[in-house]
Formats: sequence, structure tokens, C-alpha cells
Amino acid sequence: MTEFITVRPTRFGQKNAWHRDQIISSGYYLATMKLYQLVLATCVLAGCETKAPNAVKKQASTVGELNVGADFSTYEKVNKSAVRSQDHGRRFVDTYVNATGLEAYTDGDEAKPFPVGSIIVKTSWEAEGDAPSQIPGPTFVMKKMEPGYSSENSDWYFAMHWKKPVGSFAKQFPNGVYWESPSPQVKYCAKCHNGYDRQVGLVPEAARSW
Repeated sequence: MTEFITVRPTRFGQKNAWHRDQIISSGYYLATMKLYQLVLATCVLAGCETKAPNAVKKQASTVGELNVGADFSTYEKVNKSAVRSQDHGRRFVDTYVNATGLEAYTDGDEAKPFPVGSIIVKTSWEAEGDAPSQIPGPTFVMKKMEPGYSSENSDWYFAMHWKKPVGSFAKQFPNGVYWESPSPQVKYCAKCHNGYDRQVGLVPEAARSW
């Protein structure tokens, strides 16, 4: 689902090693790797398959508290049980929708537009076998913005917040993660959601609370 820009590999000592030198000297290699690192970091956290987490750059300072969607505990929880989400790192997620977006989310008409100001928050829990653990994962946020905010993404804002990463992610992101639109680090979120009706993946029917 994510498009990567790749550089053709070469081996030291081979005749085509000049190709590597040409790329580096042109500056294309550096620009390519910078973009690759941004996309890779988001993919690793959100759950797309990748095998090179060591390429991710660490954040410079400790992240702050969640901003948009910080009051999610006052929203309507729209799942009656946690849902295993392949698109969110195979973690278990709970979904909360604010009053502005609740009718559009639960109406049953998947063509009904979400009004400006709709906020959807997914909290996540690391998996422990086939059940959620008590270890929190990232919080994922969407907000419907004013027309013209991001026409290619139907004017949705995206964010990923994880104040205290765990496991191998704690070493990669010791200061936490807070990425939000228009950062290129949340482009994976937008690209994935663009595959759903209204850019929103609803809670599976069996787990719905409505």
C-alpha cells in the first residue's frame, strides 16, 4: 500500500559500482533515504510489513500530551469489545467518536458525509497472544477539517501519538512519538484510509455497540 522510492543496489568491486557513486554525488541518494526513513517510521508503528526498523531517526525531544482528541474519554465508544486491527500494528483497538461525527458513523449510510469537526480516536493495546494486554500502544486520531484543508484526503487530519513506546520501539523512539498532519510521517495513515468509504474504516459488525 505504501510506495517506496528505491535505489538500485550495487556491490563493492563490481563494474557497475559507478552507478552508486553517481547517485550519491548527485544528492539523489540522500534525498531518497530521507523520504524512505519518514515513510518507514510510520509503517513500523502503524503496522505495514517492513524489515529495516534501524533506519529510523530518533526524535529530538520528549513529546507532549495529545492535543486533537485529548478528550476522547467523553466521546461515544462504538465497539463493545476490543478489535484486533491489522492496519494498526496488529494491536487491539477501541474506537471513540465525538458527538459531531457520531450520527454519520453509526447511521448505516456509508455515503453520508462526516460534518466538519468530526473526530475519531482509536486507542490501542499491545497484544498478548490473542487478547489485548494492559500495555497501551499508540493513539490514532482523525478529524474532519474545513474544505480545502487536504483535498487529496477528503480534508481529514491524521495524527499518531505514543508517549511511552515499548519493546524495540522504546529504543527507536525513547522520547515518544507525536506525528500529525501535514507531516509526511502520517502519509501512510492517509494513504491507507483512502481505501475506505469516506476514508473511515468502521468497527466490524460483530463488535459494534450500536
